[in-house]
Amino acid sequence: MLEVNIFLPYLYTRVRCCGAGPGATPLGEQYDVRADLEVRAIREEAAAQGLAIEGGASIAACAVPAFPASSRQWSLSPFCGNRAFVEDRAQRVVGINGPLQKLAGLAVLPVGGAVADAVGRRPVLIAYAVVLMAACFLYALDAAVQSSYGDVGLYLAGALLCVSWDPKDNVVNGAVSDMVSGEADRGRAFAFIVALNSVGMVVGFMASFFCLRMHLENYLLPWLFFACIGMGIFGFLALGMPETYPAHLRSPVTTSMLNPLSSHLRNFSLISRDRVLVGLTALHFLLMFHFVGFITQGFSYLLLMGFSMEEAVLPGVVGSMAQVAWSFVVMFALPRLGVRTCYISGHAMFAVAYLFWGPYTVMIGRSGPYIGNVAQGAAFALIIPSMQAIISQRVEKDNQSKSFSAVSAVSTVGCMLGMAFYSGVLFSGTATGMMRALPAIVSACLALACTVLAAVLFLVVPAGGHAGESCPEPSKHRSGP
Repeated sequence: MLEVNIFLPYLYTRVRCCGAGPGATPLGEQYDVRADLEVRAIREEAAAQGLAIEGGASIAACAVPAFPASSRQWSLSPFCGNRAFVEDRAQRVVGINGPLQKLAGLAVLPVGGAVADAVGRRPVLIAYAVVLMAACFLYALDAAVQSSYGDVGLYLAGALLCVSWDPKDNVVNGAVSDMVSGEADRGRAFAFIVALNSVGMVVGFMASFFCLRMHLENYLLPWLFFACIGMGIFGFLALGMPETYPAHLRSPVTTSMLNPLSSHLRNFSLISRDRVLVGLTALHFLLMFHFVGFITQGFSYLLLMGFSMEEAVLPGVVGSMAQVAWSFVVMFALPRLGVRTCYISGHAMFAVAYLFWGPYTVMIGRSGPYIGNVAQGAAFALIIPSMQAIISQRVEKDNQSKSFSAVSAVSTVGCMLGMAFYSGVLFSGTATGMMRALPAIVSACLALACTVLAAVLFLVVPAGGHAGESCPEPSKHRSGP
């Protein structure tokens, strides 16, 4: 979750405006500072720094100084003091970087899934760890030269980072399916994986909070730290992780497996033969559209709501800790409630989360993002293991990673569209009143629609029996290489 943890603060430090070096951008009147509280805070800090600011009741866009990092009124960028412009420019970069990252993921997903279902899970995960290290080193290089070479290296690093999302998850899901059988047991195993992921997110948020408390003007050391984590993952995979894929199912890598287009078509054919999987794939597209679209502007949204940089990280910490707790609850509750009931309930919890994120925060108070993240943690703890258990139980053992890759490929398109739509259309650094909550309101409506559609799916197309009942084990024939 680098967009939530460290990526956006890092982008803020790269923005230049008002003649501050190469690539600086002049600002229009829409970025003039007019809010009384903000004008007063800026003038007080300028006076403390011995700076004079022209203007009366408002401050011209380019007259806002970029205060030093040690300042109480710390600017988001050391090269641009206008917070609204910095937020808007960073979100535009996210709107480009995110879809590019997901586009790279579309190429990697089918190839990684096919290779993992041929030679095994471990070699693919090792390759992903190497690519992850390369991405972090590229970010570190960009920070070291202070973005002197533009955004090309930034976008290349983002494309490489795609392996840490769905491609990695799909191979891990295949490894879990290798070792666990039965829909309910697989659901509990996937819930445990979600809990471990949430623990990692808590650590990431804490590291980000530390970086923000340090008021960094350069993110070289944090990116080198992430690169070291990647090296540790590589060492564990290379030296400590056994292969889970059965030896009798392994086969050589063929040329067709390395062709993303043909691999996509083969993977989609595995999903298209089952109406339940088709429905789950469509719902996951909508889920990723509204969730990833929302979180890519969530940090800037909190700043727009008056949170400080450090405060904007804390709701994520609370949410990740809640998700760990919810995941353990789901591990025990899922066999009793059934995977389908948990799946529908998860979509409903997303709608509740967005209502707290948006209207509640605007109208009532700043506790909304905290409560919303707790509800969001419950939603993920319910949806992800339930969906993974249903998919895993309905496909053959030697098609696990390929089937997960097909679902992820469709959801990746949803991520790309969501990032571009939320960052480029819905979010505005100059929004006021209830319009600030527009992204959350749109997401709440989509989450409610997903809830209804999921209930209809399992009502109209029975998923192998009543809730909680396991489907018969799929046949063992191979479908595709």
